[in-house]
Amino acid sequence: GALFSLSYRFGVMEQLDLFVKGGFNLWYAEFDRVSIDASNVRSKEQDSATGVSPITGAGLLWRVLPDLAVRAELETTALESQDFSRTRLQLLTLGVQYDF
Repeated sequence: GALFSLSYRFGVMEQLDLFVKGGFNLWYAEFDRVSIDASNVRSKEQDSATGVSPITGAGLLWRVLPDLAVRAELETTALESQDFSRTRLQLLTLGVQYDF
């Protein structure tokens, strides 16, 4: 897949920023459909699906040094296709960001 997003940063305090982001996720998935009948006969069929899903997020950026920051972020998106039911994904990240 590929992710395209835009973000906007708000200065909350001198060293603390809040940011929000939004965009979309282009994705492609290959998956197996497995079925078992009453006689315990298992069948497997390969399939694929594609889609475009909106993505949103928000986070905090704490600048501990002029070029170094600690970053915490929550992103959420939902993959949905006519081939399978809606699946919500949430990603929580904590990391260090270096600006150069």
